[in-house]
Order: sequence, then structure tokens, then C-alpha cells
Amino acid sequence: MRKLIMLFAFILLPTSQVMVGPIAIINGLSNTSEVDTTTSITTQLNTLHQNVGNSVTIFDLIPKRFITL
Repeated sequence: MRKLIMLFAFILLPTSQVMVGPIAIINGLSNTSEVDTTTSITTQLNTLHQNVGNSVTIFDLIPKRFITL
């Protein structure tokens, strides 16, 4: 699960320029055996993004509106 969260962190962070905007963190909390670790990582990512001005929304699973067929 940590790899999944870190993957999202790297995907969502800009690489060459500073950008502020909405961030979605999908953590899979309901399906993890490491609830404390997942919660801690999610909290740290949330704090990091809010400190640089992003608005953060945290999801347990991928919302249906994000899935395209």
C-alpha cells in the first residue's frame, strides 16, 4: 500500500514548475492491513500539499467519476 500512495504522490507533484490546485489522494484505507501506517502517510501527504497551497480531497477508493470506460 505504501508503494501505491508514494506512486500517487510522485504523479501528483509537479516536476519542473510550481503549480497549486486540487489534489486527490486515494489511499485504499478500507482494504489495508496497515491502517495506522496508511493513515500516517495520508496525513503527511495532506499536510505537505496544504502547506504549499493545494486543496486536498482524500478518497478511500477511486471515485466512480474518475473511472472512464
